[in-house]
Amino acid sequence: MALKVVELPDEQRVVLTPAENFDFSINRDFSVAYSGYARGKWRFTVDLSSIGYLDSTAIGMLLQLAGHADGMGPVRVVNAPAGALELLGRIDAGAGIEFI
Repeated sequence: MALKVVELPDEQRVVLTPAENFDFSINRDFSVAYSGYARGKWRFTVDLSSIGYLDSTAIGMLLQLAGHADGMGPVRVVNAPAGALELLGRIDAGAGIEFI
């Protein structure tokens, strides 16, 4: 499976974990996964612990997810490999995404 989705209803949080690649190949699955949760009602975490590759499409996917979170706090990106942080570091600090 290219994307694992875990719902934590007590925290109103959804954890999205891409497997292997965080790139255009999962763009549709990623969008469908978070779109199933009401806009502005859920918090989101993206766990990058399983990725081996990402491209600039990942930035767009994270920005779209931050827009969907709409005021529920920043999208948390956790367990990002150092190389991934170099690319993701291009995201504006005010975009609603935090790297933990």
